[in-house]
Amino acid sequence: MKTLLGKAKSRRIQFGVVIIVLVALAAGIAVSTRKRVYEFQCTPEQIAEITALSKELDGVIVFQRERKDRPPRICKTVIGETRATRLAKNGYYPRWSPDGKRIAFLRDNKVMIMTSSGRWQRRLAEVKAPWAICYHSNGKEVLFTDGDAIKSVTIDTREVRTLVSGHDYRVLDISEDGARLATSIKGHKMLLYDFAVSEVPVIKRGCSISLSPDANFFMRNRGDHSQVVIWDWQTKELAKTISAPRGTTIDNGFWSNHQGWMVARTEAPGNENVVVYYIPDGSRTCVTFCGDSNRPDLFVRLGGN
Repeated sequence: MKTLLGKAKSRRIQFGVVIIVLVALAAGIAVSTRKRVYEFQCTPEQIAEITALSKELDGVIVFQRERKDRPPRICKTVIGETRATRLAKNGYYPRWSPDGKRIAFLRDNKVMIMTSSGRWQRRLAEVKAPWAICYHSNGKEVLFTDGDAIKSVTIDTREVRTLVSGHDYRVLDISEDGARLATSIKGHKMLLYDFAVSEVPVIKRGCSISLSPDANFFMRNRGDHSQVVIWDWQTKELAKTISAPRGTTIDNGFWSNHQGWMVARTEAPGNENVVVYYIPDGSRTCVTFCGDSNRPDLFVRLGGN
């Protein structure tokens, strides 16, 4: 009798799990449990540099690994460690939520969200022509490009609205109050929207744009990707330049949630890795060594420098 009761209880548990999974799938939620860890092959000098950085910066980086022979994967590495954990297969363009608890990303033609551990991956919206994504600083919305429009989806309700349209949008970032929107468009041009002043954007040359956390500065690539240049939003004057590591160029720079830190990826065949920059002095540290990293985003934990 004890054995029969045990089997019945086990079947009820299994049935309950099946019901939970079916409900989650109907809501566009997938539960990911398989994690793969990639160990970086680092030299003693590289390990020493990463260790030194971890004493100055308490942070976590999400990025995509991309190779021509396989779908892109979203990975996470902790500053100070020499390994990365895969969070999602067939995903790209990861972006941290303001509190570092969730990650928004793209998967095929879908806007997705997941926890920082990679579990509970949820579909927010279907997109016809996605290219870029970013988390709104209010933590309640995710912005994304859809061909000639920039749209926003509310996380709780999955309601989609259009913010601006009329260009082939490629990269985007938005201020905490939603008043300033920075985006790059096809043709190496940037549009700077200041909705508190005008609905008409200021047009500048450049690409890979990103806003500082206080939205008083924006960064873009120099034409030859040898530097990231930082401009004052109000005056549109040059404030600072950040140089690429010797022998390479950089792309896809992105400001972290901390005013003093940013990330970018190096551009060289087989040497596409994530570099962390301390903006005040321009110092840099390479933190991935897999050679196929892209679209990094750094979250600085509370108490980080």
